[in-house]
Amino acid sequence: MKLRSLVLVLAATALFGLARAEPSGWLGVYSQDLNEPMQTALGVARGILITEVVDNSPAAKAGLRTGDVILRVDSQEIYTPDDLSHYIGAHPDRAVRVECLRLGKTETVEVKLGTRDRQVEFSLSDIPQVAKVQLERIRPSIEGMVEDYIDEIRALRDEIASLEREIEKLRKDLKKLERQP
Repeated sequence: MKLRSLVLVLAATALFGLARAEPSGWLGVYSQDLNEPMQTALGVARGILITEVVDNSPAAKAGLRTGDVILRVDSQEIYTPDDLSHYIGAHPDRAVRVECLRLGKTETVEVKLGTRDRQVEFSLSDIPQVAKVQLERIRPSIEGMVEDYIDEIRALRDEIASLEREIEKLRKDLKKLERQP
């Protein structure tokens, strides 16, 4: 019963949108889009404004500041905070070159990105792989449960054999009693 329940839980987990942790690059800034008046005032056509730098983050350690405008990371031009997030997320623990506008001057800062886990949702097409990974993860538990069941079955088989011998003995005793006058 336990084994069947475990398999059902495994299947249900795979079917109902399992999520897994995946390493993601981390810069440590909050940012916003540049609206048209900001672009005009700064003299840029693209970029995002850093609105906050997280203390002790890779960005803080590299010297990025609130008010900097990130224009490019490596060769990737940055137009939106999502552009930055996608690029940084795909490069955990890697050094990147961040080109930014600071007080009207373009500067390039090298940043050693950090890593953090992000949750990644699985789709239906991922179910066979997810089930395989989950099965491998719980295999030792399943094998232990199977061994326990085998031990229980052997003990029951021995008990049944003992009871059968006892019944046979009782039948013989009953026959002896029936033959007596």
